[in-house]
Amino acid sequence: MLRNNIIGVIALAAVLYGCGKTEYSTGSPIQIPMHFSSYAAKSSAPQAELDDWNELESSNAGVPASRANDSFVPANSAIFPDGSSFGVYSWFEGTSTPRYFINQEVNCSVEEGVATYSYSPLRYWPQTEMDFWAYYPYGDSNLSHIDGEGNAFGSSSEGLGQIDFTVPADAANQSDLMLADEQYGLTYDNTLNGTVPFTFHHMLTQIQFKAVNEFGGSNTISLTEVTLLDVYSHAVLSIAGNASASVWGNRDSDIDVSIVSETTPVGAEEILLTPTPLLLIPQDITSMKLRICYSIRTGGKTIEMAPEEYDVKTTQVPSWQAGKSIVYKLNLGANLITVTPELVDWRNATGSSITVE
Repeated sequence: MLRNNIIGVIALAAVLYGCGKTEYSTGSPIQIPMHFSSYAAKSSAPQAELDDWNELESSNAGVPASRANDSFVPANSAIFPDGSSFGVYSWFEGTSTPRYFINQEVNCSVEEGVATYSYSPLRYWPQTEMDFWAYYPYGDSNLSHIDGEGNAFGSSSEGLGQIDFTVPADAANQSDLMLADEQYGLTYDNTLNGTVPFTFHHMLTQIQFKAVNEFGGSNTISLTEVTLLDVYSHAVLSIAGNASASVWGNRDSDIDVSIVSETTPVGAEEILLTPTPLLLIPQDITSMKLRICYSIRTGGKTIEMAPEEYDVKTTQVPSWQAGKSIVYKLNLGANLITVTPELVDWRNATGSSITVE
């Protein structure tokens, strides 16, 4: 199991649903319920800027002050969001179609900082070995789990299938898509108290923007528009047992993503332009542009600068990759704007049974 780029930590003890009395793997005729544990994903930002989440949250240094839709988990959060859930599938060892758990929803409830996970009805460990897989978030309108023919994934589907995924232009509606590594050959005896260990991986790229005024003196610069142009908003993710080996394809549906749409003053101290981070499909950015409009107030006069478009692709960041965080810094001067990207992994964290990378 991969242990790098792990980005979240929660203990998610959830007893799975089921039916009557069943012998578990040693043949003991007692009911032993299945459990799941997991860790919620953290958001991403440059490591040097994330040494102290609380400090950054009160600054403009590049940490989201709000989240995307209800699936998003802030950095250093110990739990999945209240009301969120993930879906679980299972297979009897040696079979190709799912049984026992077929898109079983596991719900998260948070009260006074403590998370509990539930689903119903309970299921119990059988004698045979089992394989498990999960995805997050469950029931999200931005994704569909399909088979190779484009039909809804179900009890007759083989393999793990695909995720048909759409990214809305509004960051507030974007989902934090994650897939778990498939777990093979599990029984009650070879797990920790019947707990299935999952490792979830972020499948999207997180994008943030900052800006700073480098003009100097008493001159004022205000951004009036910052827009990402021609961003692929739809794609199909072919799921692999090793989630990091899953492959995005069939990208289409170009959209423009607004970063700044109203007058935003920029001072000598960096400001965060994306309090809600963008969660976008990994993609080639060779033809992508960033349109910037701004004004300068100097000597009592306001000068409206002509809109300009800048290449998003740079030597440092030639493409957007899954599980990466990219922070673009706009350095605004009198006659020159430079766009400087910084690429980092989503922050690492570990836990006892399930990790999120």
